[in-house]
Amino acid sequence: MTRHFHWRFEATSVLFALISPIAALAQSSTQAEPGSNSKELEEVIVTTQHLQENLQKAAVSVTVATGDHLVMRGINDNAGLARLVPGISIAPNNAYTNYNIRGITSGGVNALSDTAIAVNYNGVSLATPSSASGLYFDLERVELVNGPQGTLYGRNATAGAINVVAKRPVLGEFSASVGADAGNFDIFNGRGTVNIPLSEKTALRIAGQTINHGGYYSDGNSDQHDRAARISFLARPTSNLTLYLTGDYASTDNNGLGVTLQQACGTSFCFLADERTGLEDLMSNLPQARPASFNDSYFWGLTGTLEWETDAGTLTVIPAFRRHSAHTMANNASFGAIRGFDDPTQKSIEVRFASLQDRRLRYQAGVYALEVDVDGVGNSETAANRSWSANFYQSKTTSYAPFAQLTFSLTDTLRIVGGARYTTDKKETYSQRFTLLNTFGPDVVLPDTPPAVGPNVVFNLALDESRKWTSTTYKAGLEWDVAPNSFAYLDVRSGFKAGGFFFGPPGNNSYDPEELTAYSLGIKNRFFGNRLQANFEAFLYDYTDQQLSVNLLLNGQQVVTTQNVGQSKIKGAELTLDWLVLDDTRIGADVRWAQGDYDQLVYTQSTGKATSGVASTSRCNVTQLAPSSFLWDCSGLGFPNLSKWAYNVDVEQTFSLPGGGSLSGTANYRYQGERDTSLLFTAGSTAASNTYLDANIQYRAASGKWDVTAFVNNLINRQPVVRAQGTGAGNTIIYYATVGTPRTYGLRTNFRF
Repeated sequence: MTRHFHWRFEATSVLFALISPIAALAQSSTQAEPGSNSKELEEVIVTTQHLQENLQKAAVSVTVATGDHLVMRGINDNAGLARLVPGISIAPNNAYTNYNIRGITSGGVNALSDTAIAVNYNGVSLATPSSASGLYFDLERVELVNGPQGTLYGRNATAGAINVVAKRPVLGEFSASVGADAGNFDIFNGRGTVNIPLSEKTALRIAGQTINHGGYYSDGNSDQHDRAARISFLARPTSNLTLYLTGDYASTDNNGLGVTLQQACGTSFCFLADERTGLEDLMSNLPQARPASFNDSYFWGLTGTLEWETDAGTLTVIPAFRRHSAHTMANNASFGAIRGFDDPTQKSIEVRFASLQDRRLRYQAGVYALEVDVDGVGNSETAANRSWSANFYQSKTTSYAPFAQLTFSLTDTLRIVGGARYTTDKKETYSQRFTLLNTFGPDVVLPDTPPAVGPNVVFNLALDESRKWTSTTYKAGLEWDVAPNSFAYLDVRSGFKAGGFFFGPPGNNSYDPEELTAYSLGIKNRFFGNRLQANFEAFLYDYTDQQLSVNLLLNGQQVVTTQNVGQSKIKGAELTLDWLVLDDTRIGADVRWAQGDYDQLVYTQSTGKATSGVASTSRCNVTQLAPSSFLWDCSGLGFPNLSKWAYNVDVEQTFSLPGGGSLSGTANYRYQGERDTSLLFTAGSTAASNTYLDANIQYRAASGKWDVTAFVNNLINRQPVVRAQGTGAGNTIIYYATVGTPRTYGLRTNFRF
């Protein structure tokens, strides 16, 4: 506690030291150019705090990308967002998504898992890790919010939030657009929208997209074949009442995540063939062949939003229903293949009231309720034993949370903010686990219902469990309008990731929530007549009871378990710049420095340290507890998946052409420093620093009704290893690796009517 007090005191001193010269500059630059007709940086409106506000007055670190910018950059899924922000990774893992933001990592391994980042679609939190697909088309904007958001967003927002905001129907306007991309790897993407006025007070909007490219590996894996559609209806029967309804559907049918094989070469790794030779072409190097991978999933949902503006404030009601079916086979685990058939349904409602924002005391308060039911089948192979597990699970999550946040103006320029949320989570599960003996090979047949016990079918255990957790998350802070174009904030906020169950024996089958407390200070500025924007935030994360997924050998079968093992701290700072150098020249930069370490990182898994090769170089202390149980102590060895330095630089130049058209070129350069990629902390688990370059050239017609773009992503064709697995058992020399996306290029065109 004393250390935190000193940090807050020092942070406040630093903030005031920074503000003094900045305030003077902001004040002088505001007064320098009265009546100037030169271009300015546009005002950006966000809803990161459930209210419409200027980005420069929002006391949170957030990156915003408009829907048009996403189309221009060719970003059409979650993973593409990593190209917008330095040092983060958002990687698909078959039907699920692994997130890493400022070192906070979450990887959902099945529909029973939770993520550490809240993905919100039109104001609805997507409760399961496989439900964030088919969202990125016909969008108003996407907001990437850094740091825990436990007060306004609630559960599973420890790393932050991604807010996906679709375009609403426009009253009184008929419009339409179509677009297409074509390029190498058989890229073909199509998109289209139509906005139809039904009356003076109602309108309909229909949008869709298709995303296609061939596999990045020799066996056709890491391909993409997605379809998505959305229909939305807007009614404004009176000037103060709005009803917004949406229905959406998305499907994906692909070969799953690509993987290749590496082997230990001294204290490093080398590929058995090359980085693009897929696992299904390397099966001869494994003890036995595995089934082909696939991902065949669909998602759909219904959402309603009611907004009623009153003399006291605005009432918002958001009921939602979502369902998805994720059917996958992944053959890239170190211990064998994994099959998952998950069918979750989600029902939620949020009711909140926000007072008028021109009052000295303003507030928002509400209540959130969630129910998630999951039926699923999960199978994991233990290749060494030529056996599979067969897990059949039913689970139910109910969550309820009242929340409130208040802002009080101490003076015309100084405000105090406080808020809290009390969440009750209850999880129930009835699940059965079997072992299927003498079951192996590429054409293995696995049961979809619980099998009868017999010579090759062993009943292991049944889970009939119920647990309840409660968590109080909060925010407290100060906001200061230093000058008309300068805003500063200092706050502490918290978040939590929900607890849950895994397949283990009684007394060893559940884990508790993890918690994160963040201390932040920041300042946002506009200089030189709104032509230069400079935002800065420093942060300190205090992480407790971190959840970690590790493999245990239970009843002769590998089981992916979750343990509360970590206590850690992460500190860092981020500087973002946006500079309109000339009316047609724009430069942006986003620089992040971060450093972290585990005060405590102790966990149990089924394998120990190897006696030779790369795995033997692990810096962790390992103690054998039983024949297949080892205690790993990796405290004080650093923080995996956290680069010390990462930055993005963007340059955009526009040329006006005779006749009114324009030609613009943009380039995006990204750097990520070296980092550990494994909790084994071996010499071979350090990923080297990497650089990436994207570029495009666009011609836009004078009418603005059409444009054509030539694009290239990853111009220098860097293909680093982004994910690697090696159990370290005995002297294992085979490792499973996924490498980054190769160079892609092509043409993109859009037409507007």
